[in-house]
Amino acid sequence: MKTRMTKILAIVIAVIMVIGIVPMTVSASDSTPEPPVNAYISEITDTTMTIAWTASSSESVVKYEIYDWDTGEVYGETSGTTYTVEGLNPNTKYYIAVWGITATGIESPSAIVSDTTRGSVTLYFKPNANWSQGDARFAAYVYDVESAWVDLTELESNAGYYSAVFPDIYTGILFCRMNPAKPENDWTNVWQQTVDLIIPTDGNNCLSHAEGSWNGGSGTWSYFEPTVAIETHQTASARVSASNPGLRFKTKIHKAYLEQLIEAYGAENVSVGTLITPADILGNKDFTHELGENGVAYIDVAASIGAPFGTDGDFNVYAGSIVNIKEGNLGRNFSAVGYIKIVDGDSVYYEYSESIATRNVSEIATDALEDTSAEYGEGYENKVSDGVYSPYTAAQREILEGLVAPTVIDTYDELQAAVNAGGNVTLGGNIDMGDSWLDIPEGVRVTLDLAGFTLSGSGMMVIDNLGTLTVSGGTVST
Repeated sequence: MKTRMTKILAIVIAVIMVIGIVPMTVSASDSTPEPPVNAYISEITDTTMTIAWTASSSESVVKYEIYDWDTGEVYGETSGTTYTVEGLNPNTKYYIAVWGITATGIESPSAIVSDTTRGSVTLYFKPNANWSQGDARFAAYVYDVESAWVDLTELESNAGYYSAVFPDIYTGILFCRMNPAKPENDWTNVWQQTVDLIIPTDGNNCLSHAEGSWNGGSGTWSYFEPTVAIETHQTASARVSASNPGLRFKTKIHKAYLEQLIEAYGAENVSVGTLITPADILGNKDFTHELGENGVAYIDVAASIGAPFGTDGDFNVYAGSIVNIKEGNLGRNFSAVGYIKIVDGDSVYYEYSESIATRNVSEIATDALEDTSAEYGEGYENKVSDGVYSPYTAAQREILEGLVAPTVIDTYDELQAAVNAGGNVTLGGNIDMGDSWLDIPEGVRVTLDLAGFTLSGSGMMVIDNLGTLTVSGGTVST
């Protein structure tokens, strides 16, 4: 290969010299390096993959970059020949690529490997009163062909319950009461343990430890669903204002958990809020404050922790809004995530809701127009005053119709279907209806923006009683 490249370069330089141009010297460091070879995945868990490879044969390669072949996301780089990718999703197939890079930034072809991360299992444990004494900590020993220790973590909003997450490759488990003074998980630090237990496959996920037992006890398996400490509503509301449309998202935070944080850190050091950004900008990235460090724009809407927007059972409800959404963005999805901010001395911690809410103004306005209920709690409501709701007025319906993103159509059939549905319609090109008729059904309001195009044909437009058609932005010839 090197010999062949030398001959090619010699020919190129010779030609350049013949035509009178000063020849350019090409060094080996300027050529494309050889790729790494023999890449393989040496270890897999539910959230990690370890990749290993044989170094590139090109001496110019000084480091290797590891990235997701599908998304282009760069996981990291190393000067060695192994790398562990972390933060992956369980039970998901990944294509991971590695390429060599020279000191001048020239990249080699990629070596690509693929595999699927392990699935994960979440189990819960409720120790009895005996085991809960002495500030004991808890761990689980899981086993099958392989074995591992897993720490148990107390749930934030379900005191007395502990959880463990581990790959789904194990069939047996022992819950253990551990010495709190020794953080290592091994048998020398075990105070007491349950009997060997079979990990359930019937949907039960929580072992309630038998009261009174110490060492070698068992318990009862049942299904347990923990209370979520913080969650962002998948629903949102749209501001009914023609000049100032917006979206409001709501985040629910468990009252008891909030009280625990305030007691531990002080009310002045605990705050809540909502992050909002366009969904197309967020992509598949984790929605945290660190997005700003990566150049992703978002708005941070703080809320008063002592003045929630409302309550919902055991939860306080806090609201975060984005307003002044432009006409071209009415159909654009915005994503929101709620958070709790904790200041502990010089350190700042954030806790985010596991769910991300994603909605757009047009979607909400469309759903609201289709809803005819006037009773609170039945659907989309028009709040007249506290506790008083009514159907939308004609003026409010007109505003809502203006918040519906237009349907862009290119054919007569698409046009008739869009007109039947009502709302805002925009032409994506000239349409010749031929001798077909355009029928606007009774009671349907249609705003047709021709967008500079022409709607033509020898047929007719038929507007039934109480139907409305508003046309602008072009020429109609029928």
